[in-house]
Amino acid sequence: GFREALKMQAWFMLLKAMRKKPGRSSKNTWPENNLSLIRKLTTTGLGACMSVFLSAQNLLPADGYLIINAGPGDPVYTTYTAAPARSSLYDDKGFTMIYDDFSSPLTYGSEHGGKFSTVWEINSVVVNRVGDFHVKPFIKATFPDMALVEYEPWPGIRVEEIFFVYNSNCAVVDCHLKNNTPNTHEINIYPVLEDADSLYVIGFDSISNSYCFNHYETKKRLISNLSDKYPYPDHFYNLFSAGFPIYSYGAYQGDMEDLYNAIKTDFYS
Repeated sequence: GFREALKMQAWFMLLKAMRKKPGRSSKNTWPENNLSLIRKLTTTGLGACMSVFLSAQNLLPADGYLIINAGPGDPVYTTYTAAPARSSLYDDKGFTMIYDDFSSPLTYGSEHGGKFSTVWEINSVVVNRVGDFHVKPFIKATFPDMALVEYEPWPGIRVEEIFFVYNSNCAVVDCHLKNNTPNTHEINIYPVLEDADSLYVIGFDSISNSYCFNHYETKKRLISNLSDKYPYPDHFYNLFSAGFPIYSYGAYQGDMEDLYNAIKTDFYS
C-alpha cells in the first residue's frame, strides 16, 4: 500500500500573461467561469501512473534560518512575482497566495487573471475549504518568487506544496503527498481555475494535457491604472495544464459551491 516512506509528486501549471496571437478566432468557444482538471488515484496503485519515490524528500531550505513556519495569524507578505531576470516589462504578472481564508481553498491568484487551487476528494469526502483541513496550511518558507506550504487535508495525509512564479508567463504548483497512516485511501484531485475576467474556453488539448482559453484584462487597477501610452496587453491566450494523467475535465458556471455539488452528484467518478 501507500506506506510511510512512499510519496507521490504531482504538479499543475498555469501559463498566462501571453498576448493573444493575431488572427486567433473565438469560433467554437463558449463562455464559462471556471475550469477543472480531475486526477483520480488510489494509494495502493499509485506507482503505475505517477512519479513515485521510495524515500521521503525533505522540502526544506538548506539554511535553517529561512524556515519561518508561519500560521494564519502571522504577518507574512504573500505576493509573488518572477525574478527580474525572468520577467518582462509590460505583461508581468504577480500572484497573491491566500492561505488563511477558512471558507475557501488554498488559492493563488492575480487581480484579473483568475485564481487557481486544488479541491480534494478523499474517501468520497470533498474537502474544498481550508477550514475543513485536518491541519491548516502554514508557510514553511517564503521568497519573492516562491512559497513552500504544508498542510493536511485529511488526518495523516501530509501535503507539501511549492508555488513558484517561474517567469512573467508561467506559474507552477508542485504538490507532494505522503500517507502517514497504515490505511489505504482513494483520492481525487481537482485542480481548479476560476474568476478569470471574461474567460472563454477554446478547448482541451490532450497532447499537452492542457485547457486552452482566452481572457480579457482591463487596464484599470486598484491603485494606479495602466497607461494607454505603453503596450500593455489586454487580451491573453492561456494554458491551464496538469503534470499528471487526468481522467476527466470540464468547464462550469458558478462558484465553489456549485463545483462541490457537481462532485457529490457525479456517480461515475
